[in-house]
Amino acid sequence: MKKILLIILISMPLFAQNVNLNINRALYGQQTSAVTARSLSMGGAGLANGNAFLASTLNPALAVNSDGILSFNAGFRAYNLEEDRAFPYRDNFGGFVDYGSYYFQNNWYGSMYGQIVYAPDVEELMDLRISTGYIPFMDFNYDYYEEVRSSGFGDELLAYNIIGNSGELSAIPLNIAFKPMEQLSVGGGVSLLTGDVNYSERILVKEKFSTPELLKARKLGLELGIENILNGVATIPNLDSSTAIRINHTFDKMPVVINLGTSFALNERLTLAATYRLPFSIKTNATFNQVTVDTAFAFSKNRTVDYPARLGLGLDYRFENVLAAQLMVDYYYEFWSDFKDSWNSNLSFEDTYNFRVGIEHVFFNDVPFRAGLSHGTLREDRSLTQTTFSLGTGFIFKNVSVDFAGGYANNQYTQDDIYDNANYGEQTRVEPDEVNWTQFFGRVDLSYTFK
Repeated sequence: MKKILLIILISMPLFAQNVNLNINRALYGQQTSAVTARSLSMGGAGLANGNAFLASTLNPALAVNSDGILSFNAGFRAYNLEEDRAFPYRDNFGGFVDYGSYYFQNNWYGSMYGQIVYAPDVEELMDLRISTGYIPFMDFNYDYYEEVRSSGFGDELLAYNIIGNSGELSAIPLNIAFKPMEQLSVGGGVSLLTGDVNYSERILVKEKFSTPELLKARKLGLELGIENILNGVATIPNLDSSTAIRINHTFDKMPVVINLGTSFALNERLTLAATYRLPFSIKTNATFNQVTVDTAFAFSKNRTVDYPARLGLGLDYRFENVLAAQLMVDYYYEFWSDFKDSWNSNLSFEDTYNFRVGIEHVFFNDVPFRAGLSHGTLREDRSLTQTTFSLGTGFIFKNVSVDFAGGYANNQYTQDDIYDNANYGEQTRVEPDEVNWTQFFGRVDLSYTFK
C-alpha cells in the first residue's frame, strides 16, 4: 500500500528518503508555526521581542509590547500544494531508464484569523496586557486524486483512487502578561482548541475490474490502519465499486494548551527570552461510516493523542547603524519521543529541533523589508530536515499597518505505492515512487492600534 508523503512546511529538496509523513499529518496534524504575516516573513521568528500578536502561540510575555489601549490584527493565510508523483521504469534488460510521471495535482488551502490585545490604563498593574483571538493552530488538510491506467497499449482508464482529509484546529487563547520590573516581562496563556477533522476515502472502479476475486482483496481505510484500530471488534465489509468510507472526529473534551514565557532586555539593543509549552492531550470520538449499494456499516471508538512539550529560546538584536535593522533568532526543541496515540502503541517519533532567523529593516518611508529562514528536523526521522524561506513587506500609516508575506519550497523524496495495482489486474510495483512537492504560501493581514 502506498503511504502518501506530506510536508506542510516549505522545505528544501530531500533526496532518497522513504518516509511516511502524510499519514502522520492526517492523524496528528501539522502545527502552524507563524501567527501573522510579519512573523511568517521572518521565518516564524520573534520569540524574544516580536510584536504583541505573537503572544497567542509563541511567547505570552510579548503581549506587553502592545503600545495602545486596544490593538487588533486580522488576516488570511493561504497556501498552494503542487504534487507530482512518478514511478521508475526499466528496459527489457532491467536497466533503469527514467521516472514516468503518473500523478499531478494542485490544491489550495486557507483560513482566516484575528486577535485583540487590551492594555488597562492602570499604572499599578505593572503594564498588564490581556490578549485573545482565533488563531490557526494545527492543520490536517490533504487531498489525493489518482487516475489508475493500464500499462498496456491504449493507456486504458481502470479506476480512481481518492483520499480526502480535511480539517483544522484553531486556538482561542487567553494570555496575560505584565512587567514586574522595567527590563523583565512575564506571561502565561491558556488556549482552548476548537475545530473538526474528517477523513474520506473512495475507490471508483470500472465495472469490468469489479470481479469477485478483485473485490475480495480490495478494502478501504488501510492507509490509516483502520483494521488495526478496530482491533477485532468489528470487520470492515468488502468493497464494491461504489463504496466510500468516512471517519469523523468530534471532541470528547475540549483540548487545553498552556504556554508560559518571559523576556529580559539586557540593554537597549539585546533582548533574550524563553518559553515552555506544556504537554497537552486531544481526546476524540471517531465515527467510522462505510456505505455500499446494499449495506451500511458504522462503528465508533474513542481516541486519545498525547502531544509533547516544547521549549523555546529567543534572541532579538537591534543594530545601531544607519540600517537600524532588527535581527531575530529563535530555537525550539520539541519532545516528540514522549508522543503517544491510544490507537497505535507501536508508533515512535524522535525529538525535533527548529532554528528560525528573521531580519527586518523599516525604510524612511515606513515601508519594511523582511526576510526569514526556518530549519529543523522532522519527528518521523531525525535525518530528515526542512528549510523554510520567506519574504515580506507592507506599509505603515499612523496607527494602521498592512503586511504581506510569501514563500516557496520544493521537496523531493521517495514513497511506496499507495494502492496496489494488483487490485485492478495490473502488476504490483515494488520500487517506490519519486514524489516532488512544490508549495507556495502566503499571508496578508491588517493591524490597528487605538492609542
